Amino acid sequence: MARGTVLIADDDTAIRTVLNQALSRAGYEVRSTSTAATLWRWVSQGEGDVVLTDVVMPDENALDLIPRIKKIRPDLPIIVM
Repeated sequence: MARGTVLIADDDTAIRTVLNQALSRAGYEVRSTSTAATLWRWVSQGEGDVVLTDVVMPDENALDLIPRIKKIRPDLPIIVM
């Protein structure tokens, strides 16, 4: 049984892989992306129970994206790595 969905956004493939494997083993559903644009699309569509994000991604700084996320999903937990 899945514990919830974790959305991972990090442009480092190795970090995404390690997080994906660890969280999947712990029973979470995991979706991962290398771009802020994809993360934004998922969040704005109501997906995910928590966000793990890198600060700097190729298309946008997560610190600029977080206020937009909080505006539409104020209760969504966000962890910046």
